[in-house]
Amino acid sequence: MQRSLRQAFPAADLRTTISVGGSGKPNLKALGTSFRPDVEIVDAIAGPIVAIEVKRIRATERASKPFAKTMGQTVIYSIRY
Repeated sequence: MQRSLRQAFPAADLRTTISVGGSGKPNLKALGTSFRPDVEIVDAIAGPIVAIEVKRIRATERASKPFAKTMGQTVIYSIRY
């Protein structure tokens, strides 16, 4: 992913943080709780650019609940990104 970003935006100083299992996790507080995107891309000068949320939906479960949760998180992330 880093290589693709550098090719697409050669002048930008982009930094990617993957919060799954890592430290220094991105955090957005809203509605009395904290939300953490799975991946965050930040420009060193412009600040936060993109939040990416990843969900795995198994074939044995209904997709409606994880989909609804992801859509809600997307709305919350739009406050910052």
